[in-house]
Amino acid sequence: MDGQLAASPRGLWIRWTIATCVGWIVGVVVAIALSYAIMALLGGMEETNIFVGVFMGACMGLAQLLGVRGVLRLGARWVWGSTAGMGLAFVAAILLRQYVFRFEGPVDNLLIPVAIVGGLLTGLFQRTSLRPYTARYNLWPLLSALSWGVAWVAANVIGMAGVLFAGVIFGVLSGALIVWLLEPQAARAG
Repeated sequence: MDGQLAASPRGLWIRWTIATCVGWIVGVVVAIALSYAIMALLGGMEETNIFVGVFMGACMGLAQLLGVRGVLRLGARWVWGSTAGMGLAFVAAILLRQYVFRFEGPVDNLLIPVAIVGGLLTGLFQRTSLRPYTARYNLWPLLSALSWGVAWVAANVIGMAGVLFAGVIFGVLSGALIVWLLEPQAARAG
């Protein structure tokens, strides 16, 4: 735990929240656009939802990495962790839907559990990036799962417009949780 934060708790929260909101919006737009393009090329395959997870994870991780650079040194592991975590969650959902449960509805009906599992996997892959800053880094998988799950519950309740608003919820909540997780370090930086 030799990492030092270069921002106050409020400064970290603001930077994290803005970066996460931008990453969410870009991720949603990129994921949907690429999924439709791939479906058009390959003939409407449900498996294009894999790209939703991969691109959402990649955009979120990259936005967070860039948004807090100079405050936290997260590194490429952060981006790869979110890309792999969300991508694997969508792969699991597709495989379970098609081969285990033989569920006929779209994967979209499973977005809340997929988001929670994806958040958990993302947090597992990312947690060691937080080790230099806090002894509580092992809590990040649970906090990540909570943030992703709450955001997708909100999106589900609000409807299509809620998908974009969920990015704000995700940014605010995950920002507050990362500040709480790093609180001893953040207090010293302020």
